[in-house]
Amino acid sequence: MLTGTVNLSNSVFFGNQAKVATIIAGTGSGKGTLNAVNNTFYQNRFTDAAARGVIAFQNTNFGEANLHNNIFRDNKDASDVLYDLERSVPTNTVILDLKNNLFETIYTGVATKVSVENNYTYSSLLPLFASTTSADANFLHLVEGQATERGNNSLATAAGLLVGIDLFGNNRLLHTNIDLGAYEYQGVLPVQFDYFKATKSGNTASLTWRTISETDNSHFVIERGSSLTNFKELTQKAGAGTTVSATLYSFVDQNPLNGTNYYRLTQYDKNGTSKVLGEQALNFSINGLQNSVYPNPAAQKVFVKLADTKGGVTVDLVSLTGQTILAKAYNISGNEEIAIDLAEVPRGSYILWINKGKNNNDKKKLLVVK
Repeated sequence: MLTGTVNLSNSVFFGNQAKVATIIAGTGSGKGTLNAVNNTFYQNRFTDAAARGVIAFQNTNFGEANLHNNIFRDNKDASDVLYDLERSVPTNTVILDLKNNLFETIYTGVATKVSVENNYTYSSLLPLFASTTSADANFLHLVEGQATERGNNSLATAAGLLVGIDLFGNNRLLHTNIDLGAYEYQGVLPVQFDYFKATKSGNTASLTWRTISETDNSHFVIERGSSLTNFKELTQKAGAGTTVSATLYSFVDQNPLNGTNYYRLTQYDKNGTSKVLGEQALNFSINGLQNSVYPNPAAQKVFVKLADTKGGVTVDLVSLTGQTILAKAYNISGNEEIAIDLAEVPRGSYILWINKGKNNNDKKKLLVVK
C-alpha cells in the first residue's frame, strides 16, 4: 500500500500473492501519486473475491497514477480470470494517464480524468518473452515481438530512464524506441520502425508509416476492420529489402466504413516471419452512403461495401456479352462489406450487379479483373 509520491521503474513484480492487489494506491484519506514506468507485472495472484487487479485504487480521493511503457501479463484473480488493472476506479478526482502499456484487454475504466493513448493488447499469436521459467537467465527478457520498439521515449526521458540501463544492466535504449517492460531487447531488428499514422482526408483515410532501416524486409500488409477482431486485408506494399536509409510508405483507403475503422499494419520478413507494427482507428460519419466496390481493378478478391442494406442481397458478375460468370447470395444486417473471391474468374472487364432484377438493383460500373 502506498501514499505520497512513489516512483517505480525498471522493476519486475512476479509471483506475488495478495488478497486484493499487488499495489494498492492510496489509503483511507489523502491523495497520492504513483509513477510506474517500464515495469513488468507477471503472474501475480489475488485471492479475495473482491480482487481488483495488479494496481488498485483505495479511495475516491486518490490523486494520480501515471502508467507508461509497462507490461501486464498473466495476472489472475481467485477465479483464475486474467486481471491486469482495476477497471472500476474512483470517478471523483482520480487522474489516470495510461500510455504505451501492454494490457491483457483494452482499458475501459471509468475515471473522469483519464488519458489513454497507444496502449496494446496481448496476443498469444505474437512472441513476448524469451523464457517464462523463473530459474532461467533470460526469465522475462524480451524477444523481438509485441513489446519491442513500442515504448514512448519522451515518457522514459521524463522518468530519467532513457540514458540509463535496464534491470539486467544493458543500455535502456538500444534501437529507435524504448521497449516495454523492465528489459531492453538486445538482438538485431529486421525492421527499425518509426511510426504508423492514420489521418482523415474528407471521406478517405490516409495511412502513412516510416522505417528507419530494413533487413530482408519482404512486404507490409494493411488490414481494416470494424472491430479489433474482424480484420480483412486491404492491400500489400513491397518493402525496401535491406537498407540503412529511412523509407516512407503510404496508402489511401478510398472507401472507409461508416463508423469506426480499425487499421492494422503488419510487416513480413523474407523468411515468412511477421510482426504487427501498429494499430490505428478513425471514425467516419459518411452522409449519403452508397454501395461501393474496391479495389478496381481487382485481382484475387473484390470487396463490395453495402450501405443501408438489410436482408437478402444478391451479387452477380456479368460479362460484357451478358453471360453470368458468378452469382452469390448473402444475408446482410446493416452497413457491411462482403468479399468476393475472383481466383477462378478469367481476366477481363465485367459488370457487377447488386440485386439484379429487383427494385433496389444497383448496376455498377465496369469491374476489371487482372
